Amino acid sequence: MRDRLAKLERALELEGLGKRQAEIDKAKAEAAAALHAVVREQENAVVRLGSIVMIKRAGDLVVFTVSEMQAAVLEKHSELLRDPLAALKFLHDGQSPGHDTWDLAAGPDPTTTGNTTPDTNAGPESPDATPT
Repeated sequence: MRDRLAKLERALELEGLGKRQAEIDKAKAEAAAALHAVVREQENAVVRLGSIVMIKRAGDLVVFTVSEMQAAVLEKHSELLRDPLAALKFLHDGQSPGHDTWDLAAGPDPTTTGNTTPDTNAGPESPDATPT
């Protein structure tokens, strides 16, 4: 009987978590739709709304949900929000043209010698990105 009760409690807990995640997903989708309306006529753009970052480059559109640490770097280094390619590189792999690897807390790491040349063949694909 206790085992059944524990399983029932766990099932109810998971159902509640699923509903909460659905609410979060809906809010993110609505935010992405609002941002898309802002960049619809633009060829290249970077727009941030809280933890949502929408990047449009050469007409291709990606949406990222950024961590608090990434958001702090974007606040500190606002130049990333003026350059779609730099923003993509930073959010994809922590690098930006003209900078070495980004330390999320401190900015560029002067001891790292990464390739900072933009990859013109790279698209906006990212495992963290959600195409819209």
